[in-house]
Amino acid sequence: MILYYLGPKGTFSYQAAMKYQSEAELIPCQSLYDVVDQVNQNTTSQAIVPIENAIEGTINLIADELIENQLHVISEVYLDVAFDVVGLTESMNNISSVVSIAPIISQTKHFITEHQLNVKHADSSLDSLNYIDGETVAIIPHQSTTDFSVVKSHVEDYPFNQTRFLVLSHQKSIHPTNQVLLLLTPQVDKPGLLANILNVFNLYNINLSWIESRPTKQQFGYYHFLIQCRIDITSQDYKQVLKIFDAMQISVRTIGAF
Repeated sequence: MILYYLGPKGTFSYQAAMKYQSEAELIPCQSLYDVVDQVNQNTTSQAIVPIENAIEGTINLIADELIENQLHVISEVYLDVAFDVVGLTESMNNISSVVSIAPIISQTKHFITEHQLNVKHADSSLDSLNYIDGETVAIIPHQSTTDFSVVKSHVEDYPFNQTRFLVLSHQKSIHPTNQVLLLLTPQVDKPGLLANILNVFNLYNINLSWIESRPTKQQFGYYHFLIQCRIDITSQDYKQVLKIFDAMQISVRTIGAF
């Protein structure tokens, strides 16, 4: 099986891919756009993409790709997130700049501010290694294998940080499921719309684990809602929920069951 991920080897996406399916043929891509594009072109493949970080929140690019593409979510992977600073020496003496990707920079602000470092951006966390010099260090995933010295470990702003990844496929999951990812698109806008949507789940005692709104990109005030909840899609409750949303003029697409 081919599994696409945001490369190169050693990134958090690579670690998540190994955790999900270490025996797959792992193929790195240069951007998240490329990851989705590749799995769209190869309908027998799968892709693993980050959707949410415990500190930074939702990765909007992937949320939009879920809405715009007819792909199925078949699994999810949680990965602990920690960061190391690496450089030419084991000291921060004479260091004036740091390089990494934007999400890592955002999650290590305390360290960067403490050392008053200028920030540079790279295409990937491990691509940042190419910019290291006598005055520049890089921040990369914890315990990544490099030839550089570890200046400081665990520079993340908050402990117990995690990133959640989704596995995308053109085929639906064939395994028993209890997590469902739904795309709700209201056809009309009216007061209390979101409250009414949430009340439907509350009526059937359905626990929500994630909710995200994204603009439809057609008109101000109109949104898609991505909602992940714990329910069996073969249950009568699930069928009733779909009927209620239909009556409320809200279209529903089941993006994933896993």
